[in-house]
Amino acid sequence: MQEIPSEAVELNNEAQRLLRHGKLEEARAAFDEAISLAPGRASVYLDRAKALERLGYISEAEADRRTAHALKAARESGRPAWTAAAAARVEDREYSEYGEDIAGLGRYVLNSFLAGVPGLVLTYFLRHEGWLATWISLAILAAMVIILVASSG
Repeated sequence: MQEIPSEAVELNNEAQRLLRHGKLEEARAAFDEAISLAPGRASVYLDRAKALERLGYISEAEADRRTAHALKAARESGRPAWTAAAAARVEDREYSEYGEDIAGLGRYVLNSFLAGVPGLVLTYFLRHEGWLATWISLAILAAMVIILVASSG
């Protein structure tokens, strides 16, 4: 079993104390430093996940939990800890770059009503950009209304 630097243990303890006292940013910084000293320690990732969650960084907290679980699985299987941590981080990066469709069904329906097929296409291509596709669809609708009013008069 790998020796854990005493400084990492002290930092983790200090970070937990800061977390209990509601000093979330300071706790996060201490957890970050503890992880840099002992990157194979799953419990530090789980502790930092608590701080991240309380700070509102839900996806980062989940990434830390996945890393902790990968480290535990590696320890149980006898693999080196660094391989598990690295694999978990690559998986997180790929997920965040190409992750879930944040537009949701409601925005697809709304944009199809506002701009028809172009609204659907915009929503698909801008699905990671929040409400941008909806604003563009609204602009398309406004342009269509202006064109119809101008051509009827």
